[in-house]
Amino acid sequence: MSLYFEAPSYAGGRHLLKSGSVNVGAVFPPARGAQWEWRLFLTELGPAASGHAPSEQAAKNALIGRFRDFLRAADLETTP
Repeated sequence: MSLYFEAPSYAGGRHLLKSGSVNVGAVFPPARGAQWEWRLFLTELGPAASGHAPSEQAAKNALIGRFRDFLRAADLETTP
C-alpha cells in the first residue's frame, strides 16, 4: 500500500491523499486566511480528524502523520 497526493483537478483545488484507489484525506488551500486545512477521512476513533497548518507541506505532513497513526491503531502499515 503506497500513499500519494493526487494533483488538484482545478486551480486552487484540494490535494487528495490516496492509498491505492482509496481516498484517505485531503489538504485544502487557504480560503479565508493564511492557514492550510487538512482532513483525514479515516481515523482509529471513527470520526474524521482535521487541523490547520501554516503551509501546504506542513498540512500534507500532518495528514500523513495522522493516517500513519490510524494504520498503527489498525495494525496495518504502508510501503514506501
